[in-house]
Amino acid sequence: RLDWAGIHQRRRENYVNLLDAISGIPQLSPVFPALTAEAMPLGLPVYISGISRDWLWDELGKAGIGLTIHWQDIPHDPRLNEDATIVEMAGRMLTLVCDQRTSRKQMDNMAETVKCCLRNAGPA
Repeated sequence: RLDWAGIHQRRRENYVNLLDAISGIPQLSPVFPALTAEAMPLGLPVYISGISRDWLWDELGKAGIGLTIHWQDIPHDPRLNEDATIVEMAGRMLTLVCDQRTSRKQMDNMAETVKCCLRNAGPA
């Protein structure tokens, strides 16, 4: 049996903690700066600006931080790929992990690693 109430609470707490940890990073903008009451997030989606999203994704992967891009197929989806705004937005989005299994130490490490990568970033 799963403790759904506990999972819900932990994910929300993790989201808020990770949101706080990345708040000073100007290249990251949360897609959802606030959660609705019923939200039970698996991750914190952010827009990446000033650098290549794919470059940051690769750098974080090299550092052992696996993240998700939920929107990578949009440029090939005939229902959406004609909309330049949607394609551009999707190309800048990355999801930072904050589910109930993610510890505060892991989230802090993720935020610090992002900062380190950005200090060494090339142009977008």
